[in-house]
Amino acid sequence: MLSDQDTKDKEEDSMVLSSIPDGLAPDDDRNDAFKLIESLRSTMAASLTDLIHKINCSNSDEKVSYILADITVGWVLEVAERVGAEPVGFSPAAAASLAVTLHIPKLIERGNLDGDANKLERRPNFCT
Repeated sequence: MLSDQDTKDKEEDSMVLSSIPDGLAPDDDRNDAFKLIESLRSTMAASLTDLIHKINCSNSDEKVSYILADITVGWVLEVAERVGAEPVGFSPAAAASLAVTLHIPKLIERGNLDGDANKLERRPNFCT
């Protein structure tokens, strides 16, 4: 059971999500990877920097100290360094790779892979 104070503390410590513009027009093709990446780097970097400065100026006791970002958008980590926050990169693909690696013994056991991890006949068996 939580006291009122516990609830208030949790509300104050909660994460706030903010959106920033991607720089593309509403009718632009967001499936055009090159156009999207260039827009993200040029437009979003400036918007993210502005947002961090706004947050840091609004409360001198609590400043943005870490920025966690997917390593495929490395420019976010560059922004973190410029604004004095600790950049922290992660790779969502690493989790998928780990999941596959951990399931290799089961795939071999089921006959999907041989002992050298070579693919055998195609079967609709999925690891459960």
